[in-house]
Amino acid sequence: MKNFMSHFIFGTAKNLALIIAIVLVATAATKTADAKDKNSSQHNLQIKVQEVAFIDLETTGADFDIMLNPSTPTEAGLGVDFSKASNSELWLNYSSIVKKNKTRSISASINGNLPDGTTLTVQATEPAGNGEGDLGTVNPTAQPLTDKEAVIVSDIGSCYTGDGNSSGCNLTYKLDLGEDSYAGLMTGNYSVQVTYTISEK
Repeated sequence: MKNFMSHFIFGTAKNLALIIAIVLVATAATKTADAKDKNSSQHNLQIKVQEVAFIDLETTGADFDIMLNPSTPTEAGLGVDFSKASNSELWLNYSSIVKKNKTRSISASINGNLPDGTTLTVQATEPAGNGEGDLGTVNPTAQPLTDKEAVIVSDIGSCYTGDGNSSGCNLTYKLDLGEDSYAGLMTGNYSVQVTYTISEK
């Protein structure tokens, strides 16, 4: 009986110690979980909006190369007629995302040679199409094109004009002969390249 009781008491104590250990581990786990789990949580999310400055030319014609040909007289005694030396087939599309408190402008310049005594101008219309945003201010007067940049659209903010040959600014080119310049007009084929640039102001 003594041996049996000793074995029983020893076994009971061992089991009790095991139960206590399990309870302590469970309690510690609960406290650890309680320390992490709250009624709110948060994390960081990064957003980056890139700068955008794109321009593009679209045409309603068959080609981007346009012709400005004054009319040759059909009767003796008449002069070359520049009144129809114009073209409105090109459209200027642009997209812009600007920095805070900054704007952009679009300017035009030419490289090449014009007939002596002539002036090439471009006039842009107000942006048309399905654009949105701060589309800027179009220069209200026709701008003479030279190797120096002429501002066509100013104060452009974050915007887009829409894409295609009926969106953005329609461009009208016109070739004029200056007063008292007829004597300097010489036959020949003349070519110039027109460059549009969008830049931050």
